[in-house]
Amino acid sequence: MTLLTIAAALVKTLEGSDPFHISAARYALTFLLSAPLAAFVSRVPLIKTGKTKLLVARALCSTAAVSIMFYAFRKIPIGLGTGMMHSVVPYIRFTIGDVNVITATNPVFASLLGRVFLKERFGVFEAVNLLFAMSGIVLVIQPPFIFDNLGDGDAAQNFTAAYYVPAALCIVSAFFSALNVVLTRAMKNLDVFLVSAWIGFFGFFPPMIFSLATGRTELPPVGDVPFVLIIALLSYCAMNFNTMALKVTDDPARS
Repeated sequence: MTLLTIAAALVKTLEGSDPFHISAARYALTFLLSAPLAAFVSRVPLIKTGKTKLLVARALCSTAAVSIMFYAFRKIPIGLGTGMMHSVVPYIRFTIGDVNVITATNPVFASLLGRVFLKERFGVFEAVNLLFAMSGIVLVIQPPFIFDNLGDGDAAQNFTAAYYVPAALCIVSAFFSALNVVLTRAMKNLDVFLVSAWIGFFGFFPPMIFSLATGRTELPPVGDVPFVLIIALLSYCAMNFNTMALKVTDDPARS
């Protein structure tokens, strides 16, 4: 998660590049790196896997999680505030740590989804984790219906527009990441490079189609290309490390 958070923070700095184009580039590089490794190093068939539906679902959830996270990081106001409970109306700013608190809740969601779909254990430890995760999100976002510190007028409106939407998108991204965990654990017997090759291929199209459909046709500036590649490599490493860890971990909440 740290590598992916660093990648998302870099997306924040590339104001001239569309976050969905960056996401598409990330998945294109994932496929270009993983397909040869799966075919010639792992020597596994790329097409006849026996779990086509799970692989496609894993790819779509992955591209949704990453694309939404990149877009949220681009929109969310991140500054050098004091972090949680920092409220200077109307200039509230999240820190990178605050945003990471939200996005890092996906293992807790994964425990709940694992119980629903994979019949995995969900006991007291997991319930306490879920409670702390929800409390952390509330403390970070500080919704005005709980923290009555914004008053009325422009300050409250600025809060709603600038914070609720991107913060909600971070939570949605964490939920899709949790689905990734569950789907990965359902395919524990598949080669990691095979999984990432499928993710790269099917993950490329949704952000690119969305960008074209919404009129985002400008390619990243030449000066941004090296940083786009760094973001893609960081995300690629984060995904494969996470996949390898989930293959040997029994409890996603403890991974």
